[in-house]
Amino acid sequence: MAVPAAEARADGPRTPSVVARGHSLFGAPWRIRFGEEQGYGRKPDYATFLFSVGDSTERDEYEGGFYASIPLPLPRTFTFDAIFGSEFDRYAEADLAGTAGPRVARIAVKMADGSALEADLLRAPSRLLARHPRLSRFRFFDLFFPISAEPVSVSAYDRAGKLLESRRGPGATPRRHRDVLPSAGMPASASSSAGSSIR
Repeated sequence: MAVPAAEARADGPRTPSVVARGHSLFGAPWRIRFGEEQGYGRKPDYATFLFSVGDSTERDEYEGGFYASIPLPLPRTFTFDAIFGSEFDRYAEADLAGTAGPRVARIAVKMADGSALEADLLRAPSRLLARHPRLSRFRFFDLFFPISAEPVSVSAYDRAGKLLESRRGPGATPRRHRDVLPSAGMPASASSSAGSSIR
């Protein structure tokens, strides 16, 4: 079920519907909100997502959260787009948040100690898909881990276990310090995210 946002942020695009939600390692609530922006002329439409952790007070205090915009319809070459973050709440935790395309069945993060974590890939609620059918090609995730962990790579696999794409992980970087890189398979203008982008 889509849950309306209380209000759109004054300093960013409207993202009135929740497409995914959950809790962090320490129980902090996280949400991914969605809004659709119509393109004009030859410009494409865009899906804009707002990723946030904590309540409104924590978001203001820690400057947590970021926007990501992806063109619609979702490009066939799109695999995943993800951001590492930390210092978004009062707990000693970091995360990898993002979106994946329909070919992706697994997102795995390998740590420097040899361990690996997998993200739960979530679909938008059915009621929201009825109003925005192009969302059906998206999967959403927010994977949390201890801030002491050192992620060295992020890999996407299909249902048969075939590796679709792998990128180096720079480690958790505070979201208030931002370095944006486009997702592989997309033009530089197709993805605008605020956070520390994986490489």
